[in-house]
Amino acid sequence: WKVCLGYTDLKPSTLKYKSLAQAMPKETQEEICRKAMMRIDPLTGLLSCSGWMEQAEKEMLRSQIYGNPLTLAIVSLKRPNGKSDDSTLRDACLTYVSNILSTNIRKTDTIGRYDTSSFAILFAETKLKEANQLLNNLVMLCEGSDELNFEIGCSACTDLEDGDLRGKLATTR
Repeated sequence: WKVCLGYTDLKPSTLKYKSLAQAMPKETQEEICRKAMMRIDPLTGLLSCSGWMEQAEKEMLRSQIYGNPLTLAIVSLKRPNGKSDDSTLRDACLTYVSNILSTNIRKTDTIGRYDTSSFAILFAETKLKEANQLLNNLVMLCEGSDELNFEIGCSACTDLEDGDLRGKLATTR
């Protein structure tokens, strides 16, 4: 057995690996599955709010490092006035809209469920004007169906440099 790259003995490396492995917190298979499932919204199959926030914070950091534009958008479903709120109908509309949004966004964009009736989209490397065009196209696709018994509202912002993602989400609505 040859040891490459100038190492004459692998024992110190394996001992270091073992000590690092012992220092790591032990997670059971159930904990790993639970954490993964918490990141996905069971109704829509999109990222959950916490999963989306985690991805969005990484994307914000990357945007700040490289100086690329980044646009945040919120797409909300609202029940028309005078109509009662049926949870089954709302869930069907959320599923329908999430399918349209997820299949029509770019691979570089991040979409997730924001709350009970909203989706958050982070348009990476996109200025506000281009993001508004993309958002309008997505909304037109969603509104093109008779199945949708909700009104769709959307808004976008670009001032994400300060890193206050939760605050921007609240003001973008």
